[in-house]
Amino acid sequence: MRSESAARFNHPSSAGYEIKKRREVKQFRAVQGQTQKISTEVAGQSEYDDPSSNVMVIKNDLSLKKLEEYQIELQRLHNEKVKQSAICFIKGSINFTLS
Repeated sequence: MRSESAARFNHPSSAGYEIKKRREVKQFRAVQGQTQKISTEVAGQSEYDDPSSNVMVIKNDLSLKKLEEYQIELQRLHNEKVKQSAICFIKGSINFTLS
C-alpha cells in the first residue's frame, strides 16, 4: 500500500507541474542571462562572466507578466546596443573620410 505522499508525488499532474516549472525557470534564466550580457556590452565592458551562472531566478515569481517585463527590458537593451553600434560605425566612417 502506497502512502498518500508517494501517490501524490507519482501523480501525472504533479510530474507535469514540475516539468512546466523547470521549463519556466530555464526560460527566465535565458532572458535574464541575455539581459546581463547586453547590459555589460552597453556599459562598454568587454569581459563578462557567463551570465547563466550568475542568474538568480525567484521561483515564486515565474508569472507571464514578470517574464514579459524581463523580455521588454531585454528588447530595450538590445535596441540601445544596436544604436550604440550604429553611432560607432558612423563615427568610424566620418573619421576615415576625414583622414
